[in-house]
Amino acid sequence: MRRDDSDPDPDPIIPASIRSNNPGGMWPGKSAARFGSTSYEQLNDPDRNRIAQFDSPVLGAAAQFDLLASKHYLGRPIGQIIDDWSGSTGGKGNVSDYATQVAGSIGLKPSDPLTLDLLNGPTGIALAKTQAAWEAGTDYPMTDQQWQTAQRLALTKGSQTQPLDSPDPMAAAAAPVLASAEDFKRKLGLMN
Repeated sequence: MRRDDSDPDPDPIIPASIRSNNPGGMWPGKSAARFGSTSYEQLNDPDRNRIAQFDSPVLGAAAQFDLLASKHYLGRPIGQIIDDWSGSTGGKGNVSDYATQVAGSIGLKPSDPLTLDLLNGPTGIALAKTQAAWEAGTDYPMTDQQWQTAQRLALTKGSQTQPLDSPDPMAAAAAPVLASAEDFKRKLGLMN
């Protein structure tokens, strides 16, 4: 499902990553579907970016951790990761500043690699929070406990609903993710 330019913007003052419960400002894809995203917003920017929409910011943050922990990003320099993550949004200088800010938030340089050990610890949360603040243009409205829950959902073996390497992850992930969304919400205290 897609909300496009013909639909009115619900509140143009609220950053897209906040109104979409998507701290990483990530596109729709395997990790987004794995944590329940079934829709996206087509942004009205020059690059025609899309942003996946989630039922809660915790599920959006879990998808962010999941994507960062994927084969596409692990082991690569943080600067290259941010370059891929943001594409050309804001120009090359903006992407360089973004990479420096994210790496610096955890005491690293953009040339340092992203590791699973880093993502699993407190530095992983600091990295994700800095990335979310950059994407939103302000601190992202999540508690430390919510960030920890998102990290645990994404990185604890057995907590994922669908392996990323499934033959058709979008189709295969949709049914179990949607069926378990209410369970996730209950566990997170978002639903009675």
